[in-house]
Amino acid sequence: MTGLAAPSKVRVTKLVTLSGALLKRWLGRLGPLLTADLDRALVTALGINMVPHREEGRREERARLKALHAAGGVDALVADLAC
Repeated sequence: MTGLAAPSKVRVTKLVTLSGALLKRWLGRLGPLLTADLDRALVTALGINMVPHREEGRREERARLKALHAAGGVDALVADLAC
């Protein structure tokens, strides 16, 4: 559900930049599944190579988990999983 009064489309190949002053009110909101679909469509439409970003994210997460383990051991890792 988006909250829009009529069926609508996001045209990822017709992107524009708007001044915030032009935005008067919210018309609706994309939920998490539609947002994920939009993300994938933008990556495809804009030809974004996500591999370097994924690898960078993996490195950052590995470093974060190593630091967490060094600071609090296994208990800290298990507590992190609960979040």
